[in-house]
Amino acid sequence: MKLIAEDSQLSDSMRKNAMDTIVNECSVDKMISGFEEAIDFVLKKAE
Repeated sequence: MKLIAEDSQLSDSMRKNAMDTIVNECSVDKMISGFEEAIDFVLKKAE
């Protein structure tokens, strides 16, 4: 969770959505898809 909060490559909305998912949803499927989206985003930025 600390990584999500501090990763400057994530947009504010993606960071907020990821944090909201972790804090409010507690749905493993939603959490995993959110992490996948964030990871894909960071990997595309790195290319």
